[in-house]
Amino acid sequence: MKALRVVPLLLAVALAGCDDVYGIGGRDFEGFYAYAGTVDDAIGDAVVGEITITRQRGRNAEVSIDWSYIDNGEEIISIRTEIPAEAELFSDGDIYFVFEGELFTDGEVVDFRLEHDGRLRGRTITGWWRLTTGLPTDDEGSFTASRN
Repeated sequence: MKALRVVPLLLAVALAGCDDVYGIGGRDFEGFYAYAGTVDDAIGDAVVGEITITRQRGRNAEVSIDWSYIDNGEEIISIRTEIPAEAELFSDGDIYFVFEGELFTDGEVVDFRLEHDGRLRGRTITGWWRLTTGLPTDDEGSFTASRN
């Protein structure tokens, strides 16, 4: 009889040490999100696109993006992931992810880094984005992504 009582106790101790903070009842980030945002200090500019979050496991998930920078109605930058980025998830609903790669502009290749830092509330992620390139200017703004 003592052996039967010890096994459940050991199992409970093993589960208590698990670092999967998003077990049963945790926040669900997975889904397809329609994305829209602003560009700070740029009248007539916007960012639009889609984010897909999949394979959520503990504090991580995979994120794909289809993102366009629109300048007065004309798409001037387009970023579409071929390989998902890894998102860092937090129990309070925060999410952080970065896409890095190359942009091809006017025959030149320019490295870029597109960061997102947001918070999931209900079915919507709100936050800020920042695009850093090898060009003289960097851009940033706010975004809202709503899960369909």
